[in-house]
This record gives sequence, structure tokens and C-alpha cells, in this order.
Amino acid sequence: MPVKVLPPLVRDQIAAGEVIERPASVLKELLENALDAGAGRIQVELAEGGRRLLRVTDDGSGMSRADLELAVERFATSKLQSAADLAAIATLGFRGEALPSVGAISRLAITSRARGAESAWRLAVEGGAKSAPEPAGAAPGTSVEVRDLFYNVPARLKFLKSPRAELDKCLAALTALALARFEVAFSVEHDGRTVLELPPAERLADRVAALYSPELVEHLAEAEAELGSGARCRGLAGLPGEHRPNGSDAFVFVNRRPIRDRTVSAALNAAYTGLLPLRRYPVAFLFLEFPAGQVDVNVHPTKAEVRFARPGEVFALLERAVRGALARAEMAAVGDAEPYGGPALDAAAADSPAPAVPAIRAAPAAPPARARFSPAAPPPRAAVQPRLDLWGGATGAGGQGPGIGKPPPQPPPMAGCQPAAAVVPAPGLRPWSPEVGRFVGQALDGFLLVERAEGLAVIDQHALHERMLYEDLRAARAAGAAPSQGLLIPQAVELSARHAEALRASRAELSALGFDLEEFGGRSLLIRAVPAALKLADLAGYLVELAGELVAGDEREAAHGEEARRERLLAAVACKAAVKAGERLTFEAAGDLARRGLARLAEGMPRSCPHGRPILFTLDRAELARRVGRK
Repeated sequence: MPVKVLPPLVRDQIAAGEVIERPASVLKELLENALDAGAGRIQVELAEGGRRLLRVTDDGSGMSRADLELAVERFATSKLQSAADLAAIATLGFRGEALPSVGAISRLAITSRARGAESAWRLAVEGGAKSAPEPAGAAPGTSVEVRDLFYNVPARLKFLKSPRAELDKCLAALTALALARFEVAFSVEHDGRTVLELPPAERLADRVAALYSPELVEHLAEAEAELGSGARCRGLAGLPGEHRPNGSDAFVFVNRRPIRDRTVSAALNAAYTGLLPLRRYPVAFLFLEFPAGQVDVNVHPTKAEVRFARPGEVFALLERAVRGALARAEMAAVGDAEPYGGPALDAAAADSPAPAVPAIRAAPAAPPARARFSPAAPPPRAAVQPRLDLWGGATGAGGQGPGIGKPPPQPPPMAGCQPAAAVVPAPGLRPWSPEVGRFVGQALDGFLLVERAEGLAVIDQHALHERMLYEDLRAARAAGAAPSQGLLIPQAVELSARHAEALRASRAELSALGFDLEEFGGRSLLIRAVPAALKLADLAGYLVELAGELVAGDEREAAHGEEARRERLLAAVACKAAVKAGERLTFEAAGDLARRGLARLAEGMPRSCPHGRPILFTLDRAELARRVGRK
């Protein structure tokens, strides 16, 4: 075939494919333009997750008629003048591709009024066809309206997810920029309902409190570090007790640019090495500042990735900042130092060519009196709670609850060993017997050991408990209505906008499982009841974990349909309520969990957790003998 120059519309649609993946991509580009224009307040309006309507209105510098006409042309920008400027980019946007790309795949309208101008101008672009600017009435600033995204690219349209999933992506994009520019006010409206209202904040801590909750701020430590090269890190680092099932709440900004970069993520995870449970991720809001020339942001069309001249500095800087913050917080908790010392960090303190970071202090009005964490060593066994109530009705230490028996007196164990005591069964339960086995104990705070005729059974306590709760909830749902247990005092929980929307979208399914959740204003939900099968000590923490799992699974849900969503929700409800790997149990509680689990496995319960991990394996006698050289 002969070589041909592609038509302008095809070229624009190809360019749009590199920059615009979904409504959140459009929102990110428009928010960046508004921030670069010096906006102090930005309003976002969405319909159907941004697919039908996405409007961003700001009070920035605005554009003249001539600038408005050029703004929708490819490679037209006010943010660069020469190739030399690429070495010191201080704006969020700079490529000049966003507006023409959006205009090629949507119905785009821009209304803008420059500061000091007598009137505004309006320009429309539909499928790449541009109209002439017309006079319009509007306040100073710019309003960009995007309707019917991908209406002329059906192949891209069919890959969009549900409106709720697309809304979540939009909120994620806005959250990152709202944290990066916390001095700017943001508001979000979706389908006529206010989803998020963020006033301007003087401190990063205030913006975190507004996006998440004031309680989260109490579990953050102020981080600050500097290297000889001029690289700096400032921000807030979550204490080890504040962790998440994924990295969605770990934010790192490079010269005030939100970054989702492999090098940065690996460096942050390395800074928390040894401080978090396995497969858990930190909460962090950290700002990295590098001198001009040490960071290249022109390596990806979406500007989500950067290239560092000295990657090793990223690791050193984050580790020094995080470890120092956590060490100071630990010292403050035991009274050896003030929790957040030093003067407040303000805009004048930064000498980087990038926009300076205003005050980021996280100091609460009064530091918590309790010790917040102890990363040096695990707590002694004496500190373990005397009873973990897995099934309900358990009493205090030494008491007897359903399914939890108190072992009879035993002879003194050998030094350093835990006695393998028998457990007196609760009424109605199958006792331990030679056929069932003999409970040996809990190992490594995550595995239950049972001696059986065929060998030593090693049980994953979390996988077992998760499967049992999952089967109970599934059976209750199939029966029509899962039993609920009402709370004596309903509990209000404040969530991030993303988490609140995820739970709202799942309220019908959660109600069928036994939850009773009510709106409580803004981003708060009121818990009135929970499934009777669940015994939850920390309702607020449980709801945050559950919402995080729902947010993380949106892509899988859309790919596998509504039934997959219901099953994933059921698995998440069970998973987040189950005893955790690494959670130390009393001998009685561990033995009772093993006994109940083995009995149900014998009755045909699946031998893996709902996520597919095996519940147990057995080391037979021959294998054990071989390991120690016996025949």
C-alpha cells in the first residue's frame, strides 16, 4: 500500500488515544489547566461518571479571544517558549495536546473571560470541527464543558466501565491534585448531588482531614529530610498501625506534581520495610522537591511518570524522611520529645523553581497520650488480649463463651515451650478426639497446628476463618435475608469521597447481607446494624477496609459482570471481618477456630478461601521423619 499522510481528524483521534483513556483523563487535564491558570477555586460537575457530561469551571486568569482560538490547536501552549524550557518545567501541563484531543472525541465547549476583560468568549469543537468564537456572558475565568465523550469513537466507548467506576476514577484524579494544591478550593457534583466540598486549606493536614477524617491526621507524623544535592522531602508519613490493603492512599508528589511511578512507589515501600504486615501498604502524603535538571517529566503522554537523574536519591530521601518521622513520633509517644518540633513550613521556605509547598504541619491540638507504635519488637505474649471473640458471647479472661473452652491444669512446660493443652469443648460441639486430632497451638501468629493420625495439619487461620464467614453469609443471603445485630448506639463513620461512594453504590447488596447503613450528611454514614455472623471490634476501621476493597476491585467487577460484583462483595465482607494473618490468638480461641474449621471441612466445606488460597496442608509422618534423618 502507498504511504499516505493521515487526515487531521484521524491524527487527532490517535493523539487522543494516547492522552484520553476515560473521563478521569479528561478531568485531570482540565484540572491541570485550571491550576496552571492560577485558579483559587475549581468547580467540577459530572453526569454518569463523566461520560455524558464533564464540566470544569475555574476563577483563573482566563483567555482572550485570540488565545481561545489557539488553545484548541495541537501543540499550542502558553507554558513553554523554547526547547530549553523543557529542562525546568514548573507547570502541570505543557504539551498543548489536551484540548484538541478532547475536542476530537467529544462535544467540547469553552467559555473564557480574561481578567480585566469586559466580556467572555465562547468556542465549540465537535468531533474536531471548530466553530468561530462568539461573545458570551461569564465571570472571569474559564469553563470547559465536555459532553458525550467518545460519541464518535464507539470502539473506545465500549471499554468504559460503569458510571460508579468512572466516578471513582475521577475522584481519584481530583484527590491527587487536591492534595498537591491544598490551598485551592474544590467542589464536585455528580448527577446533581454534591459529592465533595473542599475549602482552601493552610496546611496539608487540614486538606487530609477534609478528604479523609481528622482521626487519620492523628496517625500521621511530620516528615522532613534533605540531601546535599538540594533534594528535599516534606510531608506526612503514616504510622505503622495505619496501613491499607493497596497503595491507593500512598501519595508522592515530585515538584508538586502527582506521580504514580514505579521508582517512587518502590522507594516508598522500601522506606516502610519491616514496619508493616505482609501485603499491606502505607498511608503517606509526601512532597519531593528536586532542583531543575534533576527530573524529566517529559517521558510519558499523560505525565504520570518521570525520570530521575539520580534514582538512588529517591530511595535515600524517602527512607530518611519516613524513618526519621516515625522515630520522632515514637519518642514523642513515650515523652522523650515534642511530637512535631520545629517551625512551620511555609511557601517562603522553598527555594525550588517548582511552585513552593505551603505549610504542611500535621500537629494536632494535643498529641495522643498513648504510645502509637512500637516497630522495634512485637508485643510480648502477656500483652495479648485474654479473649478474641470470634463467634460472639465470649466473656472476659478465664470465662467461657460459646465454642471456647478453658484448658485443664497442665504440668509445667519445658523452658521456652507452649503447652499443647487439651481444650474442654463448649456444649454442643464435637470434642477433640484421636479421630479429630489434638490441637498443638498457634505458630508464627498465623498458623494453627493440629496433630492428626495422618500427620501434622498446618492451617492458615485467616483463610479458614474467611471461608467459614463467607459460607455463613452466603447461606444467609440465599435464605432471603441475613440476620442482623442492631447496635445499641449507632456509630457514625466519616469516609473519603471515594470510599463513601463505593459503599453507597453497594448499599442494596450490603443490606441483603445484614448491614444497615444510613446517610449521615456529607461523606459520613451511620451504622445501625451489622450481620449477625460478624463480630467486629472496630466498626469504623472495618468499614474503611471494606470500602477500600470495593474501590480496588472495580476493574475486575466491570470485566466479569454483576454476579462477580456480588461475589466479590461477599468475599470482601468476610475477608475484612476474619481474624488476620499475624494476629496472635489465645490458646482457647485458636483451638476453637481449628476445631470448628476441621469439622466443617469434614462436612464438605471448600478447602480454600474465597480468593483461592489453600486453607491447610498436612506434613505426614514419613515426611517429618525424613526431614530429621529418620526412616
